[in-house]
Amino acid sequence: MCLQTRLRVWSCALAIAVFSAFAGVPSAQAQAESTREDFAFSIVNPCTDETILFEGTVHNVARGEPTEPHGFNFSLVGTGVSDTGAHYVFISVANGQTTFPEGEPGFPPPPDRAAGDAFTSVGRLLVIRQGSASPADDQSFFALDHITATPDGEITAIKITFDEHCQ
Repeated sequence: MCLQTRLRVWSCALAIAVFSAFAGVPSAQAQAESTREDFAFSIVNPCTDETILFEGTVHNVARGEPTEPHGFNFSLVGTGVSDTGAHYVFISVANGQTTFPEGEPGFPPPPDRAAGDAFTSVGRLLVIRQGSASPADDQSFFALDHITATPDGEITAIKITFDEHCQ
């Protein structure tokens, strides 16, 4: 899979995860909800072509009322070992803000919305090979997503920025 396609998939997965996270935010008493869950997954580090199995914890914090502007923060922190025995650290953090109401994360916004809606997220991912003499073995990734729409669902702005490189 080419780099640009991988980045688009990662960005879409991030947006889906963010919208999915808001489905569980209580709208009654709580203004913020925090969850922690263990994860395990494998990736290929494009800087070394090694397959790495990571295990760690994801921490999600959703804040605000789902029917009003609300935001999120999440972090994934883990360690892993590659198929060659190299040790890695995985760090990913992201935050965002959206005005999409709960249950309506897509376009167009619901007809009773007086104003347009927006979604903005910023994320950073680092895959660091421990004990390596070369920083070129480390992967760095940055993503910025921004979408706005009018009350009738017309998309007025889309900005998706990616930067991925081997350090």
